Amino acid sequence: MKNIIKIPIFLCIIFFLLFLACSSQKNLKTDYIKDGKIYGTTEGVFRELWDDYYNRGLSYKDGGFFKEALEDLKMSVSKRDGKKKEDSRMVRTYGMNFINYFPHREIGHIYYLMSKYEEAIEELKRSVEFEPSAKAFYFLNNARKKIIQQKNKDITIPKILLNTLSIGYLDKNGEYWTNKDKILLSGLASDINYISKLMVNDYSIIIDEAMQKCSFKKELKLNSGKHKIDIIAKNLLNQQQKESIIINIDKTGPAINIEEFEPGKFIKLFLYDQSGKISLTINNKNYYIPDGKGVSFSLLLKSNEKNISIIARDSSGNETCANLDKYSYLNSIKLAANDNWFFNNDANTQITDKKFFEIILKNLEDDLISEMDEISIKGHVRSSSKIKSLSINKSKLNYNNAYEIIFNEIFKLKYGKNIINIIATNQNNETHSKKIIITRQIPLIDQFKYKYCIAMHLIESNFRKPKGIIENLFTNLFDKKNDLQNINKQIVFFNSNFVDYFVNKKRFQIILQKTLKTNLKYPEINLQHFHEKETKVADGSVFGTIYKSNYGVEIDARLVDIKTSTILTIQDVYSESFDLDELQKLAEKLARKLHINFPIVYGNNFEINNNTIQIILNKKSKTFPRPVMVIRHRNVKNCIGDCYGLIFKKFHAYQNDESNTSCYIKVSNKQKDLLQSGDEFRTW
Repeated sequence: MKNIIKIPIFLCIIFFLLFLACSSQKNLKTDYIKDGKIYGTTEGVFRELWDDYYNRGLSYKDGGFFKEALEDLKMSVSKRDGKKKEDSRMVRTYGMNFINYFPHREIGHIYYLMSKYEEAIEELKRSVEFEPSAKAFYFLNNARKKIIQQKNKDITIPKILLNTLSIGYLDKNGEYWTNKDKILLSGLASDINYISKLMVNDYSIIIDEAMQKCSFKKELKLNSGKHKIDIIAKNLLNQQQKESIIINIDKTGPAINIEEFEPGKFIKLFLYDQSGKISLTINNKNYYIPDGKGVSFSLLLKSNEKNISIIARDSSGNETCANLDKYSYLNSIKLAANDNWFFNNDANTQITDKKFFEIILKNLEDDLISEMDEISIKGHVRSSSKIKSLSINKSKLNYNNAYEIIFNEIFKLKYGKNIINIIATNQNNETHSKKIIITRQIPLIDQFKYKYCIAMHLIESNFRKPKGIIENLFTNLFDKKNDLQNINKQIVFFNSNFVDYFVNKKRFQIILQKTLKTNLKYPEINLQHFHEKETKVADGSVFGTIYKSNYGVEIDARLVDIKTSTILTIQDVYSESFDLDELQKLAEKLARKLHINFPIVYGNNFEINNNTIQIILNKKSKTFPRPVMVIRHRNVKNCIGDCYGLIFKKFHAYQNDESNTSCYIKVSNKQKDLLQSGDEFRTW
């Protein structure tokens, strides 16, 4: 009996809810229902304003009701005037309510879904002309691809033209040699079927809009040694071309082995350099040296040539210099046999033992500090018996037997204490060594506490819960049970990977806002670089939104200056997929775009006008206002290379023109008086 009574009660509840729904939603169009979800609706009262038509058009589109969507989107455009008809971000609807307004992009997307690709391209090009967006570029590229496929155009292979003039010396084997550790690789990729992807080794150059001619630049920071660089270009049909170049980073100068020397008579040398290309200058006269890594050279000297100046250069531009005179060791060996004395040329001191063995380093002492990642070790080894081996930290150097060896080697420094042992052995198996200790420290300007500080907020979804009673009812009946739960899991996953990229890059100080910190549970991220105690107030904040539809996901993020609320940069990404693998790629790409479009900027030229300083920037940048600091080269005892000091910790720089080549700061009279020529301004 109980079961018989329950059925009609349940049905009564259903009918009652339907009655309420009908009475509360007079304008509900039940013709636009799919899978239990109602389309063609807006939040709140439909007032027939431009934003009402825009939002309802998006709803129709999401349900696949393209005819109705086009009507509403075009009606929205018609209700706006002038440039307001164009696509734009952060458009005010009323009060403090803002929306991203992309009617032409959405119309273009609908035409794409309807296979009207020419019309789609026209609308999408109009969209990106006024407000570029990743979604518009995505479907613009796809529409062009569809047209190429429809017209059965010939399959083409991209062409890559590299600008190699600035790389370095090209040897006979087709390899480049340079002593620069930063190489600007640039070139042009072209294809009638549009270049859509460019790779330099594992680094993907971000291309939003595929182009028939795509110029590119990529700065490569390379360690000493041989590097193979692969450049890959792909077109919209996924046809690819690969160009490869070999770059040798060589900072080591040629070795000069002095085998024999008699002033005014002759000199015999052995030269070694891994490049196999050496040029030689003796007493300001150039001499031909055949190609080869190790080359012997002899020269008859004029009777008046008592003093010899030697310069050996390699193809990378490295130099090793030697100066010999009548007091040089090789000449002194003969004197020592009779007179039992000779001179140390460098120290100008008399040596009374005819057996000698020493290592002399240029400008290097023990217990040094450095802010560089590598140093040049220059010096020479001298012995009364020929030297048969020379090594730095057990790494044997390529030198031939000689009484005197002049060397110029590069040594990489790690942070903290570095111990460098130089050991030489002569033919009598006598060993002489020299040890130096160099402590590498983090430059003051790169210390964590001075970096730009970002407060990161949760990038939230615009996913709207059903509003009306009937919409709630259909959602509960037809939607999958875990849909909302899965979406939340994906949002957390995206945020975790997004924050992880910022942390691993180590460019910024990071503060996790409460909403973000409480949500980052999947997966666990490494929080070891969050030193929030050192940071009192953030310089900027990152906000963002995830726009999920039935056709894909669009995610944007904006970096906002906290002091002025100015939006410094807005970046976005788009994909038709919402799975975890794709979300991880989107998180990395969005974080990369924010880093690229908020670059570190320098300026070492400035002009003072009253209490305003105009700083000439090293490159154009419109990412202001933002903090800058003033740094200066400082003289530090036992410091190798440049050491910087911080003069002023923080100014809030701003721009007042559209050239983007300068920024301005306000200073007090005291601060103005402290500035010196040569001071450098740097943003974080």
